[in-house]
Amino acid sequence: MTMTYNFDSTNTFLVSVRELDILVSLMNDASYGPLSKGAISLLCAKFQVFIESILNEFKKKLIDNKIKSGQLSDYMRNNSIVKAEYQNSQLLLKCLPDNIDLSNPSFQSKLDMLYEHLKFIKGKRLLVKKENFSFKTKFPQGKNGKRDLVNLLEQFDGESEDIIFGYYYDGIVKPDINKFSALIAVRNSILHTDNSSRLTKLDVEGYLQSTKVMVEYVDVYINQKYNNIVETII
Repeated sequence: MTMTYNFDSTNTFLVSVRELDILVSLMNDASYGPLSKGAISLLCAKFQVFIESILNEFKKKLIDNKIKSGQLSDYMRNNSIVKAEYQNSQLLLKCLPDNIDLSNPSFQSKLDMLYEHLKFIKGKRLLVKKENFSFKTKFPQGKNGKRDLVNLLEQFDGESEDIIFGYYYDGIVKPDINKFSALIAVRNSILHTDNSSRLTKLDVEGYLQSTKVMVEYVDVYINQKYNNIVETII
């Protein structure tokens, strides 16, 4: 039975990783080297695209469905304004020499942007717009890949790693965040030291399967957060 997913990003990822099945089919049970390196690098690149895409898709759904600021969790709304206020305050400070021209268009633009974010957190009936809602979607996937992923997902409710990956969803396997960390470590080893860590066909298949589990879980996790927002009455 084909599973139905909540976001187009999830379907796109799961279709795209079929390319990895081709690479795996070319390996023998004990092989490692160029094929395993290529498979791991491709898998991580596709996962990075998935995370950024699904977060952007979530944000777009908020805007398209005319979600109001008061429907967001307090954490999400406060986190948005804290980031926006800090970022814009830093920009404003750079524009504040002793002889500042308050009529300067650049200064006025930054001030207007900060004002929009402040209105967003104070009012509860303002529509979510790209101009007033700060929500990170960039997934750097560097050496701290696990921490980077958690940072993005905790934007919803400020939940800890254990809570984020600890929910039970019907028909969905809970992901192993440590396996994701191991995958990122292998990927970094390949990219920075040209070391395949003697990956076998079985290793690659394991990383592929654990990443699919992670993708399916994130799809449901974010959709649940979205449903909570939609169902909030203000």
